[in-house]
Amino acid sequence: MREIYSKVKPSMLLHVINRVDDITTDRADLVDGKQFIQVSCFEMDKGKTFKPHRHIPNKKVTNMTQESWVVIKGRVKVYLFDINDSVMETPILEPGDCSITLRGGHTYESLEEGTIVYEYKTGPYFGQEKDKVFIEERKDAPDGSKYPWNKLKEDTTVMGKIKNSISTVSVSLRVSIIKANIVTIATCIYSRTRLNYILYATIILNFVVMQNWVC
Repeated sequence: MREIYSKVKPSMLLHVINRVDDITTDRADLVDGKQFIQVSCFEMDKGKTFKPHRHIPNKKVTNMTQESWVVIKGRVKVYLFDINDSVMETPILEPGDCSITLRGGHTYESLEEGTIVYEYKTGPYFGQEKDKVFIEERKDAPDGSKYPWNKLKEDTTVMGKIKNSISTVSVSLRVSIIKANIVTIATCIYSRTRLNYILYATIILNFVVMQNWVC
C-alpha cells in the first residue's frame, strides 16, 4: 500500500494506491476509521468464513465525497491531483489493484478495450451538480503525454449549444416544458389553428431537445 500526501499541505493524505500483490491473509485497513469511506482487503484461504452478522444503524454525517476504484479487467491509468489541481502522479492500475481518493482530484484513462472497474463512493448521491467540480484543462502531463480529457471536443452544433446552455435545468422544469409543448400541439390540432412555420419549428425543436435531456 502506498499513501500519497499533498505537496501543498504535506500532512494531508490525499490518495491511496493498493496493489493486488500487497494483499495478504492479514486484514489490512487501507484508510483509518475516521475517513468517510472505509476500504479493507485480505486474502482468503479455502474454507475461510466469518460469523454471520448485520450492521447496527448509526447516524453518520458526511460533508464530502470520497471514492475508490478497483480494476477487475484490463488496465487503467490514474491521474492524481493535489488540492491545488496540479497533477501529482499517474500510476497504472492492473487487475485487482485499487485506488482511493480521500481529497484532491482524479481522473482515469482506460488503456485496454473492455476494461472493467468497480467504483465506490460515499453517499447519499445528490447528482453531479452537487457532487463535483471539473478541473481546468492542463496542457501536458508530467511524463510529456497529452491529457486524455484534452481530446474531448465540445459539441459546437446548434443542438449541442442549446443542450449545454441549459444543462442545469431541473428535471421537473424539463418535464413541465414537455407537457406544455404537448398541450400546445394538441390544442392547435384540435382547433385547426394555422401556426406559422417558425412557431411549428420552435415547438418541434423544443420537444425533441427536451426529450433528449430527460433521457
